[in-house]
Amino acid sequence: MVYYIYYTISCVACCGAFDTSTIYVKLPDATMALLDEYRQWQDEYKKTWGDKWVETGHVFTKEQGGPLHPTTINAILKEFAERHDLPHINPHAFRHTQASILFFNRVDAVSISRRLGHANVSTTTDIYSHIINRSEEQVKDCIADVVLRQSALTMGLHFYGS
Repeated sequence: MVYYIYYTISCVACCGAFDTSTIYVKLPDATMALLDEYRQWQDEYKKTWGDKWVETGHVFTKEQGGPLHPTTINAILKEFAERHDLPHINPHAFRHTQASILFFNRVDAVSISRRLGHANVSTTTDIYSHIINRSEEQVKDCIADVVLRQSALTMGLHFYGS
């Protein structure tokens, strides 16, 4: 199953663009199971509001079903961070965290760009060039591990540290 996320990108500071996009994002099965469980709970909860429930199709809503305002989400995150003695993080930062995780796990820039909803791959590579540069360090070690050290082992040679 695929859930879709409707969001407005208004991050002129980092993306240099304002866009309204509908992005289709595949989620892990475990996440889908949690969302399905929540949706079942929500379906039961809707019954308590009867015809006063505002049907939006959103997974996370106000008490009576209306869409959450972005400042509400920010306030929820702030309260959670304070309660657990964590630094505050705004919702937009999750996009950057996701991109960083994907780059560090060697996911290609085209796939990351699509997932973030960037119209051009160059937007993604420009914004995350510092992450790409750091992940390149991992790539060079990967090449050494696969090509040099494995080849050397089959020839009976040993490198320091292998």
